[in-house]
Amino acid sequence: MAGYTGKKPVLACFMMSGASEVDMHYGPGRVLPVYMFPEAAIKSLALSWPYALYRQRDEGHVREFTDIDEEEARRFLRSHGAYSEEGGWLAPEVAMGLLQRYGIPVAATRAAFTPEEAVQAARETGFPVAMKLRSTKVTHKTDVGGIALGLKNDAEVMNAFTSMQERLNLAGRADAMEGVIIQPMVKGGQEVIVGMSQDPVFGPLLMVGIGGVQVELIKDVAFSLHPLLDRDPDYLLAQLKGLPLLTGWRGSTPKDIDSLKEVLLRFSALVDDFAEITEMEINPVMVFDAGKGSSVVDARIFFKGEHHR
Repeated sequence: MAGYTGKKPVLACFMMSGASEVDMHYGPGRVLPVYMFPEAAIKSLALSWPYALYRQRDEGHVREFTDIDEEEARRFLRSHGAYSEEGGWLAPEVAMGLLQRYGIPVAATRAAFTPEEAVQAARETGFPVAMKLRSTKVTHKTDVGGIALGLKNDAEVMNAFTSMQERLNLAGRADAMEGVIIQPMVKGGQEVIVGMSQDPVFGPLLMVGIGGVQVELIKDVAFSLHPLLDRDPDYLLAQLKGLPLLTGWRGSTPKDIDSLKEVLLRFSALVDDFAEITEMEINPVMVFDAGKGSSVVDARIFFKGEHHR
């Protein structure tokens, strides 16, 4: 192999226990990779191709959004108690309000703390409405019966509130109900999840995937380091097995992928401005038919308190 200057990828496989000690060179400082088993060699060779394509693509740039007012968003958070000593999960309407201030489309969201307030909020929103548990303690509302959909009148809203309250009382979780959220019913669209978590080594990791209540079962997600560049949304979405659900599957209408890409880039801008956010998830983002945009209907944001900075 000495002096080899060709362009064909070359690797070696020695099926023996001492394979890792084999030292092969084909020029000064040019080491030939050696593997113990052919499976590992083939996998490495297969992964080298997409990696080479990744390195050759245009790097892209961080997109700037001139309509975002970071200071106004901070004032909004301060007025709703986000900068507390201990920190914690933001109330749902506060999380949605923060997303809205970053140009991310959200469903109209109203908080109510009594059955009567829920009825009034539903009237102002317009029937039919969705009622969701307002809680900073419960992670998955569906697991505790914390969602009621398609409520068509005052009586159904009243009954849904009291039923939700009774279920939590019987389960010994009365403290988890901090009121309810009223939203208009959002129909159609493909459910997508967008999220962020803090890695101790790499910092913020951004995630996108096929969303809904089955996301933890299906686990069709892709990850990227922060910040997202303008080309990254395409790269992320291309990794999803469920991408045909967005591009059009068996006669279904293609979804507004451009709107979803915009959500991802604005989400990244939010992460960039607020180091206080240690975990964030918007699930689902409803991505409607092409040209009709998207809308966030649920969001969870963990805000680090002053005590932990």
